[in-house]
Amino acid sequence: MTLIVGFPTPGAIVLGADGEEGTSLHKAAVRKIEPIGGPGYRCAVAGSGDSNFIDLAVQEAKDALKDLSPPTLTDIRITLEYVVTEIYAERIDKLPLEQSSDAQFDLLCAIWAEKDKRAQLIRVGRGYSLVRSRPDVSGTGTYLASYLIDTLAHDVVSRRQAERLAAYVIAKAKAHVQGVGGVTQIVVVTDEGKSELVPKAVIDEDEFAGQHVMDAVRLLFNWMDLLNVNGNIKELDNVADDVVKLIKLGFHNRHQQLAEHIKKVAAQPIPELPKGEPPDLLPSQE
Repeated sequence: MTLIVGFPTPGAIVLGADGEEGTSLHKAAVRKIEPIGGPGYRCAVAGSGDSNFIDLAVQEAKDALKDLSPPTLTDIRITLEYVVTEIYAERIDKLPLEQSSDAQFDLLCAIWAEKDKRAQLIRVGRGYSLVRSRPDVSGTGTYLASYLIDTLAHDVVSRRQAERLAAYVIAKAKAHVQGVGGVTQIVVVTDEGKSELVPKAVIDEDEFAGQHVMDAVRLLFNWMDLLNVNGNIKELDNVADDVVKLIKLGFHNRHQQLAEHIKKVAAQPIPELPKGEPPDLLPSQE
């Protein structure tokens, strides 16, 4: 099972997904955001539903997009729609009914075209491809994810705010939705055509910060009660001040922990890389 979240922001599209696949008996860590790239275009493709058909859609999309030189955003969107629709018509529809119902899938994608000089968030399914101007979610846990995004997001969020919100939303889904788990993956596709993987250390920090702040919000909700203090506004001020102190204390402690960790890492000898070709740390965008 998969949860995908997508955020259109000024200058970039932020796409996030959980990193676990399988059943209650067998789980595996997987990369759920696949890069597709070529001259003049970039795509980050994430799918929810049947993983085999999602992989097939990515494979066929790579082949189909190679024939466009170079494509526009509309070309990319229509090509992805055609690929998904053909998979349904040629494969899923021919399965027995009990199998076809489990083989459904759709895609949430960040795409960029040099001709348009901007990135775009699109949702693709059988017979449709929609440009999304607001945050979108797909897969398992969408009700929770949509609620959190509607509650916490402004009408316009920056790239950095979207990265933090994606990390927090997926973390809450992993905690409360069965089948959502693993290491969170967040990819950013910019209006300049860059496809950037948000480092795990940044995601971990965003998960901590989001949880810490929301714990403070819980305190404010329970104790900022004007009726409970008989209209004593000074007492409410004291409550707010105490909560702010707790927030600051938590971040100060976190800062100290990180500083100590950095010192320990810096003190360790740097291991030598094996001789030969350098390791491929990030997937190729081509």
